[in-house]
Amino acid sequence: MKGKIIVILIWLSLLFGGLQGQVSSAGKSLPTEEALLLKWELDLGNLPLNVRDTFLYYYRLMHPLQKLDLDGNYLKVNYMPSVNDHFCKHEVKGCNQACKWVEWYRWKYRAKLFENEEAAKKHKHYYLQINEWEGAGLEVFINGTLVDEPFQPLHSSFANKYMDLDPYLRRNGTDSLVLQFQAVTPYAKQFGVASGLVFPADNEGTLTEMKASPNIRKPIVQYGWDIAPRRVLTGLGEGVKMIGWDDIWIQLFQMYQEGIEGDLQQNKVVAYSVDAGKPVESVGGILKVTETVNGLTGKGKARWIYLVDKDLSELVKWEHGSVGGKSNNLVWDSSSLVVNPYFQNDAAGVVHCMATETFAVKDLILWQPNVIREHHIMPMDFDNSSAYVGEIVAKYALPGELEERSLKQFAKVYFRNVQWDTTLCGFGFLVNGKKVFAKGVNVVWARLFKPGSPYPGKSDVDAWIASWVKLGVNMVRIWGGGAYPSDYFYQQCDAFGIMVWQDFMFSGTTYPRDMLFLNAVEIEVHNVVNRLFHHPSVVMWCGNNEIEVAWFNWGWQNKYGIHEKDSIAQWNNYLFMFDTLIPFVLKSYVPNANYLRSSPIGNWGNLKQMRCGDNHDWGVWHGERTFAYLDSVKMPFVSEYGLPSLPNWMRLEETKLLGGVRDYYHEGYSDSFFRLVRPYMLSYKGLGLWQKYMSWESRFLGDDSSVAWPLELLGNRNFIVEESWSLQGDFVVESMVQHRLQQPECAGSLMWQWNDIWPGITWSLTQFDSFALKSPESMSIAFAPVVGKYALKRIKSKQWVAIVKYESAFLSPRKGKVEFQMPHVRMQKSASLTRDYLILPGVNEVVVKIDKKSMAELEAGFQKGVIPVDQATGLARIYPKYPLFTAKGLTFAY
Repeated sequence: MKGKIIVILIWLSLLFGGLQGQVSSAGKSLPTEEALLLKWELDLGNLPLNVRDTFLYYYRLMHPLQKLDLDGNYLKVNYMPSVNDHFCKHEVKGCNQACKWVEWYRWKYRAKLFENEEAAKKHKHYYLQINEWEGAGLEVFINGTLVDEPFQPLHSSFANKYMDLDPYLRRNGTDSLVLQFQAVTPYAKQFGVASGLVFPADNEGTLTEMKASPNIRKPIVQYGWDIAPRRVLTGLGEGVKMIGWDDIWIQLFQMYQEGIEGDLQQNKVVAYSVDAGKPVESVGGILKVTETVNGLTGKGKARWIYLVDKDLSELVKWEHGSVGGKSNNLVWDSSSLVVNPYFQNDAAGVVHCMATETFAVKDLILWQPNVIREHHIMPMDFDNSSAYVGEIVAKYALPGELEERSLKQFAKVYFRNVQWDTTLCGFGFLVNGKKVFAKGVNVVWARLFKPGSPYPGKSDVDAWIASWVKLGVNMVRIWGGGAYPSDYFYQQCDAFGIMVWQDFMFSGTTYPRDMLFLNAVEIEVHNVVNRLFHHPSVVMWCGNNEIEVAWFNWGWQNKYGIHEKDSIAQWNNYLFMFDTLIPFVLKSYVPNANYLRSSPIGNWGNLKQMRCGDNHDWGVWHGERTFAYLDSVKMPFVSEYGLPSLPNWMRLEETKLLGGVRDYYHEGYSDSFFRLVRPYMLSYKGLGLWQKYMSWESRFLGDDSSVAWPLELLGNRNFIVEESWSLQGDFVVESMVQHRLQQPECAGSLMWQWNDIWPGITWSLTQFDSFALKSPESMSIAFAPVVGKYALKRIKSKQWVAIVKYESAFLSPRKGKVEFQMPHVRMQKSASLTRDYLILPGVNEVVVKIDKKSMAELEAGFQKGVIPVDQATGLARIYPKYPLFTAKGLTFAY
């Protein structure tokens, strides 16, 4: 064995607990004594010599354990998701340098499964479940024997795994488990060498370095991105669970819709908001239904997978039912029950079965997105009125027993119709026959940069959902560079009307086509779709993030020397993966699934391409355009856009002068504050561009010489951080409002990004590790039920009108007020105008006369040149260079 042997003790009682997913109540975690973590050997594999030499240099330079020699003795540690956590604390400074070497070692976990013989015989059968593990080439041994088939070297770490332990157990108290991981990065690189192709991966290494991330199925963000540094993990991830069961075990129970009968257009639901008690004409995730008027019938199917003792397999009787008041509308078709034994394990005396049965629901209440809502947070135990709860009951009597036993399982089902509208180069969603504007955010589902960090848990999801419901978010996109969210996440999205755009976890590179890799992908897609397809919230499936736009627009072929036959081979690989393999598996579960092979197809730098389909609009930031650009571009759907801001930790209680305005935003980073923050901007554009945006667009830090703001404001770090939040807030408001005003041509707007995974300078709208909004006022404006912009126009000498364009998400007219904040010559809010109006649904325009007092204020501004007028259009343009007045100057009450 190469290198020094270091063994680490882990308590398996913690190791085997705390899973994100849900397991049948028939299975229980068993107490175990201990696990041993073994650093096995250094694996450089068949790597080029230059790669070996580079690694060995840094390994010798930075190896944190060179002086430790434990001689086979074990070091005690608590359970953690990754081996990396033990060696690197992932603090803000030097986040990952101390533990890069971990990914170059093979690791073994060893555990004693039972405390004693009595514990081993507590149940008839045992299963091992491994969820969202980290690493590569995982193999499982029980008592020295490889369990079933090994995890293939490229088996996806995204796919949960069940393993039957019965054939391998001694049950005398000496049973042991070994989990064996290959070295993550060198193992993956060897597959890259074997493929003979150079795969592009801008986030990983140098141009000449063989890439690992395209050849392994784990979150690609771990190999570094502009939102987080490199942190490649090895370990048990979400944990390992041993499940004991007797007689029968229901592994899975799902209920899902198969169709809706009736006229969706005639369906009308009368509902009442929870707090106001006033009727509205739509049902969202936070409204309770009191009366239904429809003739809709839902057709659905239940399916359940179960394991049963061979002797009992013919004796089990299945019954069905419903739970709750309106759930009694469930009508089961007993004649449709089909039980299919699909596998028999003679060694364990167990039969694996799948059963299906159809049902119907009359006077159907449809699942709706969170379209109409009041400004409040709903309780997280809110019972969505469109959920129907069914149950199955397994009844059986053991040989020699007269009393019948039973095992119950419950599941929820919802009904909705979602159509993906791409007519005339458009892109949007019709839910239950009505076009819905998608307002939302992108979610990065990944582990935080802190020791022992799991994926987001129940409390994190509850905090997100509460914010989304309060704001009026109705869609989230799960970005394809992280991992797949937990079952609980989708359950809460179901309950609160949050539509989910689900990327498959492919991003930033092309992929190989060898059988091992394709087998891993097929298993992963089966696993993920099988787990998620029945959720009504999942309305869109997307093959990958930004691969296609990169292939045609980012110069990969020249950058990586991918030409002629290699270029043809990689493109054909791409088409096979995303046009054939993934949609084939997906549509075997959901025949009419809404599937897009890549997001986006067009490039943000090409205005012609942006007129069609889904877009990532990076004209602001990557394109280095000012906010005025937002008024010149129209897109059918925008699934990414954003502006970076500083993290909360950069705020300090004390005040420290940073120098004058000119020193602040010009090059040099001479001030200590900017020397401090510079390493935390990972975007290739750098901190300099962010400083330019602060000078171009910030009201306080602008370079307009006519605006003289007190320099003492610029000496406060808290002010600088908070002003970055305000600037980010202004941008997302301007973007979202502009997208909403472009309806019906535009049908959706999803901000990048909702959450952070490390405390750097990113596009996150919330603070790292707290999910508190950086700019809550701006987010409230952007997602408000009614939004608008206004411009001033001179119609006669010294006579002005305000031209107001607004969008109302309400489906019926509402009486309300429109208030304008009229600008002062110093750009501070001054006089205001308030008018009573009937606010109509959709996008509308009204003209408001300006009174004499307000006109006098405006004329003073025009005379001083603070508010210039575009002579061609007659429209007033105010600092900072917006063609229309900012949305923050307009308020709607209703």
